[in-house]
Amino acid sequence: GAPIASATAELLIHLYNRGDNIALYSCVGKLQDFLNGKEARNISDAGRASIMRCLGRLVDAFGTQLGSGFQESLTIAQKMYKSQSSVVRGEALLMLSSYVAVCTRDRFACQAQEASLKLAERGSRDKTENVRVAASRLLASVGFAGGQGLYTNGTAGFDEAVRVCLRGIEDPSNKVATAFSDALGQITSCTASTSAANAMKSCKEAKKPQLKQVLDNPSQILCMSFVKSVSEGRGRSCICITLALRKCFQDMKSLYHCGDEKLCFIVVQSLEMLNGLGKVSASVVPLAQACLVYFFHSGPLERLGNVSHVFLLGKLIKLMEKYKGKGTLPFQLGVLQCSRLLVQKLGSVEEEEAESLLKLFLVQLKSKSTHVLQQAVLAISALLFAYPKISESVILSYLEKLTSASSDPKASPSETLGCGLGLAAALSVVSKLELGIPERLIQRSYQFCELVCRAGSSAHASRAGYTILTSLLSIEDALDIPPMDFLKFFDLLKEDKKLVHKRWKSYKPTSLMEEFLCHSSALQTLEGFARNMMKDERMNSEILQHLSQILVQYLSLLLEAPIGGKPSEEFSSTIQQLQLSLIQAFSVLPAQASSSKCKQSFLKLCTVSFQVSDVNVPRSSLLRHLLNDTDSSLGPWHHGYDELEDELQAYEGSLYSPSLAFDKEEVLQKVFHYSLSTETALLDASIGLVRNLFAHLKWKEQKYFLESIVHSMKSSLNVGRSEKKRYHRDTIFTNSACALLGLVGELGKCRFKKENKAAVVNLLLPCAKILLEEGISEREYVRASAEIAAGVCDFGGENIAKSIVKSLCQESLSGCSAESLKGLILWLGAIGRSLGGIALTGLQDSMIKKLQQIVGSGIDETTQIWLLHSYWLIANASGPAFIPYVKQMLTIATQISILSTSHETALLQTVARVGNSVVGILGPEFSPGRFAFQRSNLLIDGTKGSSDDYGSQLEQVLHIQQLLLFAPHVSTMSVLLDTLKRFIKTGQPGVRLAAVTTLRHVAETNPFALAAEGIEHDVIAALDHESEPKIQSLLKRVFCVVMEIGCEENPSKWIQFCQNIVLNESSGAGGMGSDFMDDDEDGEGFGGGDDDNAEATEATGSCLETRAFVMECLCSVFKWVAEDARHWDILKANQSPEGDWMILQLQNLVNSGYKICTGNLPTVRPKGIHLLNLAVGRFGDEEDPDYEGHQLMEQYQAQLLSALRSAFEKSALPTMTTVGLELAANLIEKNILGSDLGTMKRVVSLMCNCLDYLKPGYESHYSEQIIDKLKIGTIESLSRFFCYCLKSGDSDPNKEVNDSLISSLSSEERALVSQGCIDLASDYLAKALMGKDGRKYTYNCKFISSSLMKKSPSFLETARSLSWLSLINAFLLSSDVETIKKNEVFVCSSIEYAFSEIFRKPEGAQEGMDELMSNCLQIVTHLFQTSKKVGHVLTPANCSRVLHILDVLLHKQRLVWSNNIQKMFLECVALVFEGFPSDYLFNMELRNKMCKLACRCVVEFCELGRGMNGAEQAVKSDVAVTCCAKVWEAFLSLSLTSLGAGNVDSFRYCLQNIHFVFNNTTSDSVKKVFAGLLLKAIQEIKKDASPSKAKTASCGLSFALSFVEKAKEKQFPTLYSDSTVIAATLCLSIAQQITKIDFHVGPGGADSSTSTISGFDLTRDFYYQCLEPKSSPKLQYLLLQIWNKDVSQNLSNPEKGWIVSFVTNFAPAVAQAASHAIQSIGKGVEEEAYLNPAVEGLKFFGVCLQAFASEEEKEAVSSLAFPLLYLALTSESTSRTAKALAMAANKLFNLFASKSAASAKAYIQSLPLDKRQLLTKGLQESNAAAQPVAPARGGRLQQPGRIKKPTITLKSFGK
Repeated sequence: GAPIASATAELLIHLYNRGDNIALYSCVGKLQDFLNGKEARNISDAGRASIMRCLGRLVDAFGTQLGSGFQESLTIAQKMYKSQSSVVRGEALLMLSSYVAVCTRDRFACQAQEASLKLAERGSRDKTENVRVAASRLLASVGFAGGQGLYTNGTAGFDEAVRVCLRGIEDPSNKVATAFSDALGQITSCTASTSAANAMKSCKEAKKPQLKQVLDNPSQILCMSFVKSVSEGRGRSCICITLALRKCFQDMKSLYHCGDEKLCFIVVQSLEMLNGLGKVSASVVPLAQACLVYFFHSGPLERLGNVSHVFLLGKLIKLMEKYKGKGTLPFQLGVLQCSRLLVQKLGSVEEEEAESLLKLFLVQLKSKSTHVLQQAVLAISALLFAYPKISESVILSYLEKLTSASSDPKASPSETLGCGLGLAAALSVVSKLELGIPERLIQRSYQFCELVCRAGSSAHASRAGYTILTSLLSIEDALDIPPMDFLKFFDLLKEDKKLVHKRWKSYKPTSLMEEFLCHSSALQTLEGFARNMMKDERMNSEILQHLSQILVQYLSLLLEAPIGGKPSEEFSSTIQQLQLSLIQAFSVLPAQASSSKCKQSFLKLCTVSFQVSDVNVPRSSLLRHLLNDTDSSLGPWHHGYDELEDELQAYEGSLYSPSLAFDKEEVLQKVFHYSLSTETALLDASIGLVRNLFAHLKWKEQKYFLESIVHSMKSSLNVGRSEKKRYHRDTIFTNSACALLGLVGELGKCRFKKENKAAVVNLLLPCAKILLEEGISEREYVRASAEIAAGVCDFGGENIAKSIVKSLCQESLSGCSAESLKGLILWLGAIGRSLGGIALTGLQDSMIKKLQQIVGSGIDETTQIWLLHSYWLIANASGPAFIPYVKQMLTIATQISILSTSHETALLQTVARVGNSVVGILGPEFSPGRFAFQRSNLLIDGTKGSSDDYGSQLEQVLHIQQLLLFAPHVSTMSVLLDTLKRFIKTGQPGVRLAAVTTLRHVAETNPFALAAEGIEHDVIAALDHESEPKIQSLLKRVFCVVMEIGCEENPSKWIQFCQNIVLNESSGAGGMGSDFMDDDEDGEGFGGGDDDNAEATEATGSCLETRAFVMECLCSVFKWVAEDARHWDILKANQSPEGDWMILQLQNLVNSGYKICTGNLPTVRPKGIHLLNLAVGRFGDEEDPDYEGHQLMEQYQAQLLSALRSAFEKSALPTMTTVGLELAANLIEKNILGSDLGTMKRVVSLMCNCLDYLKPGYESHYSEQIIDKLKIGTIESLSRFFCYCLKSGDSDPNKEVNDSLISSLSSEERALVSQGCIDLASDYLAKALMGKDGRKYTYNCKFISSSLMKKSPSFLETARSLSWLSLINAFLLSSDVETIKKNEVFVCSSIEYAFSEIFRKPEGAQEGMDELMSNCLQIVTHLFQTSKKVGHVLTPANCSRVLHILDVLLHKQRLVWSNNIQKMFLECVALVFEGFPSDYLFNMELRNKMCKLACRCVVEFCELGRGMNGAEQAVKSDVAVTCCAKVWEAFLSLSLTSLGAGNVDSFRYCLQNIHFVFNNTTSDSVKKVFAGLLLKAIQEIKKDASPSKAKTASCGLSFALSFVEKAKEKQFPTLYSDSTVIAATLCLSIAQQITKIDFHVGPGGADSSTSTISGFDLTRDFYYQCLEPKSSPKLQYLLLQIWNKDVSQNLSNPEKGWIVSFVTNFAPAVAQAASHAIQSIGKGVEEEAYLNPAVEGLKFFGVCLQAFASEEEKEAVSSLAFPLLYLALTSESTSRTAKALAMAANKLFNLFASKSAASAKAYIQSLPLDKRQLLTKGLQESNAAAQPVAPARGGRLQQPGRIKKPTITLKSFGK
């Protein structure tokens, strides 16, 4: 068999590749002897075929090494061709083709090719298909070898080869025709070979002109043949010649490296050849058009570079200018389509080219051909994508032409229709562009529709109007009109039905067709309206009822339309189109909402589609779609020629449809989209409607519908045998099969009773048998019958399945024909697939036994395919339950594969499927060494010999997929990926989808392994040529995963990779097609024939869409790199030079962004600015380590400023300017421009130029949405600029520059910015409050003018993100008093909403919280700061709102704040308090809120012994404590100010709370700051303690009494310790200040009497307690320190009288305390503890002595001091402490002796002699001890008796 021969050849190839080549020649000689020697007679035909196959494979493997054996092989081939066996004849030609292919420069080449041509000519007339295919391959090998044998006698050989190929493409077999088309392409392409050029030199002179013409224009013969086929109406020949032309083009490019200029000439010539056509059949024109576009799409677009495309577009423009809209129909269609495809491929065109193309396309709108109109419309739509700036002129041109045509009765109907279609397409296309469409143009278009969509208008005009309306409906929110008003466009149905029918009878067929097409367009508009209503959930019962009535009226008109005679084909197509539109419109409505009568009417219409023979789709792509795709290997449709034919037919059918899906990308992007012809689409729509309605019908209606289909199928069995009758039966069978297949899947959704369910089964099962028995010659019917039977089993349940399987298993095989046997086999497999799981387990054994019985009965090779397919279906459905049968299935599959003599791809695919299924069934048990592993690999390896076949490629990919899913241990990732790489670029979409899906799976499960394989080049190359949206999405996902993984470790590699792709450059020299380089000045910029450069260009991603995607990935690098600080810090990055850090790639990033934004691609340029924005935002704050005081990015000023200028050019698009505004703001904010005032002013000037868009009356050429985005960008960038400049403080080194920048703006510009900020913020706030459902609110936007912008998700997202709060900051910083007064309510409302959003955030959602809080607090701060600055006072109501917000915010959010936010909050509160006027404290509500907020600040930020609100204590912060004190200081200042107005209550409340905090806090820092506040308050009380302000004095007295009482409660005398030293110090200091106040208590007033209470009276008891002997010595020492310091500081103050009173009140107590301390020292009791109070007590009298001037006062002090001095000097203790005390007393004694000598003398004289002597002795000893003593080495000089300075001093702790 053939598989054995192939396997033998492979073994020999492996053997001789590793061994000695000498043995190879002997092996070949031996094989040749088998065929031509003595043993030849003993070898069978099968053996001869196998030997020749083996020889052919050896020649293919070793090439020219075996070329010397050609002569003998030629003899053998000629001999073997005479065999009676077709297999031998075919193998002989195949063997010879292998030899011919390697004999290129051999001396036998010409002889070989001439002989081969003769044999091929004989083989092309052979009766056997495989021989004819072999003959075509022999001809192809002649072309592959160079074809020098074709030119030995001029062009005779070439002409003969072409003649053979042209005869071959007329073969009835599609397989043969396709093979000869490939050979034809190979033959014509070899004219570009060197062999052909050499033949030209040696050719006779007489034949040189003819040969030169052939060599210079090789495609001429193909074009002439194509034209002839079109003229004669031979559609299949057109397809085959198209395939040949594509093959010729591809080979000339890839094999012979022809220059692009020559290839472009072929394209232009092929178009001009179409102009030579005469009058052709209208039915062939669409097919010819589709063929031409297929060639163009798969040839020039795929093979030529970007520069060549530009060159070719220029040639096409010249060609169109040459003919100016004239020429044959195929020519016009071809030029339009080729131009459109080129424009789409380029992505952008220059202005001059765009204008030329537009003029030429508009000329085509005058054509009378509908096909030309449609192609012109699509071409203009593509041009709008490539050059959006002409969009407005295009729409206006359309509107002008339509308006004039509607009023001109002589206007051309075709031109009116063409302009209507063009306007509809332009509106739909432009609305999807970034620039959008102005709303005024939408309104004008709608007004035109209102004008023409009414009774009395011409059918062409009305049709154009409805088409435009449909397009407007597809634009989101374009029409904002009441639904019932919109339905007025369908009022034409109000006319009486009889009158309508009467009018239709008077029409000519063409007029009636136009009327029907107009109604069809109206129905499509109605469908779009209904879809919008359903989408927006606005479909209510009233609208639904009205719509149903309209559709029923249309249906009534249609069913009763008077159509006399037999309609023409075109008229029938028009009626079908109207039926299709009606069914599609009704399908949109909810099935359950339709009335029963309405459902029945439409079911009647749908039934017609299944029963009328006119709706014929014998090989419809619909039936193919409804059948299970996994059965496609069984036929009749195979991927390849049949698929191409289906696509071409579908494309042809779609051209008859008047509806153009302008809103679908595939219409503009794909040539062969899977649309259906009108007939097939009608059938498809009917089935879809029945599916929707069937479950909502009553049982009687369901039964009637099924019975009608069954009846029509059975009645068709009785027709005659004539061809016409047979055609009718095939039609009914096809349509009925489609209907039943469509319903089978819906049966499970219906709720049938048991008896009804049985009735359904009894109806459907006979239909399946009829399809199987009567349609047995058509494989599609067999497949349909199996699908229906499987659906019945799934619907009927396990019992029905068992009965069917039982009957199938009991059926005898002896009477079955081969075709019947195929049906039985497929029924078993399909039923197994439908059941699956547990339900299949019980039937599995009987099914397998039956299949095994069939194997044993002996079946042909085709039936073997069906058998293996059935095995595969059951195995996949059973899963692991099939494991016992795996060995049996693999054995059968292996035997069939080995013994098969055919090479059908279906067999290879089916066998490989069996092997793949084993992987999934066994899973982890599938491992090397086992039987299943070896056999499955053997089966799958068989597909590798047919690598170009769809099925083989698909199974190889699926095998890899199965291994990755179920047995990843079998192979390495590298091996599997190497195999996959080949298939992501294949020409089969299904294979590419499977391969890319597998890659996506690897990317998600093992991304690191995928990234390590370097798959990115293959992914980008595949993405660059991919047209399927789903595959594109998967490829992009794979690339993103790989790049994200790679960026973590090596971002520089990916930055460079993306840069090469986006800039269209190779890693080495730049690609020839770069859009970012200067044009070649030496020529026209046309890339010649350098194929390497062309390949490099392709490899770097010349596709615009690919570059845009890669650009987005490049911008994502910033978020994909690893979380490492070294990526963003230049110092840390330099410390780790071995790493790959982002900041080291900064220059590369800036250069990339600069090149991109200044390039020639408008759609990509804004992304370059965006990249620069990302770089500036990430690295703008980084300082340059080499230049102190400068930013790192300052060195890139030139590139950044140049990029910025490009964004503000006049030719720049608004999208470019929008991102440029952001870059300008970033440059200023990040201080990248340094202090260059001139440069900064130029940047600001560029930003201010955009303020023109904000001026009233501005009218733009772009959509309002785009202008709104630009306006928003302008205001946001300028608001950032204002905030940056106006926030700079006096200490900011750039303050002078910032002030200059602000002053450079005119007052008008500042006013525009200020008003724009507040208006935009107002719109944002309104949108945030309205949310998505804005219909519940009415709000007129102040800033936004576009309705689309108001409803856009991005606008809502920005509104909810609260990023617009910075606008209010800018407004507040730049406004005057009137503006603030006008908008203060809005500002407060914004603050309320912003804080409410903060409250709604869930716990733990801290991302962006600090920034949001900062913005909110800044608004509050700036509101009060600016108001104070301009002299404005907020209203009490707004002040109350602010206080409430701050209080709630503090209560709910305190625990999640950072230290910075805490500080900002407290400073904000303090500033708010400072901004209040003092009279607001008379407002009880405001006062209470202020007090509550101030108290809550203390509770939250200061440590208290107990919380005021019961909350847990917060961790205190010194910054927070200080700022909290500022709050109370501001509150205190405000209350003190209000004292002047008599508002004592606020002051009292403030004082009480400050005292409360001071008294209850456990924090020393809090005590200090609040003590300072108390001291400040005391000073104010002292000022206002006059008799005229008795209320203030009373308030102060209450505070003093309370304070002293609380101080007493602390029991310092007994509880004093180191931990209470600060508290005691502060209490004593404050009490000391209280002693200085005299409180005048009384009713107050100037004439009222008052009583005075001295501060001494309040503090006396407290002080006496502190000085009692039992009090702590440390406390006494502290109190004495405070007194001494206070008295000494007030020596020169006017409070000297207070000192006298103070000494009078407390000197005796001090003397008593000092005496006790001195005596304790003398007794040796706590000497160290009492030393300080003793010394300080003595010092007290010394300070008092210095304070008094009169002798009386001095004597009074001396009388208390000298006894103490005497005790200290005459102590009997000899301790060190006593000596120190004596030295201190000595100094003080000397002080008294000098200051008050008389008192000293009097005291000494009053002493007895013995005491006097003791005193003298003490003075002498203390003097001696006071002499300085040399310190010990390293020690410190000590001076005994040295009086220490007080360690705690009074100061204002709040400052």
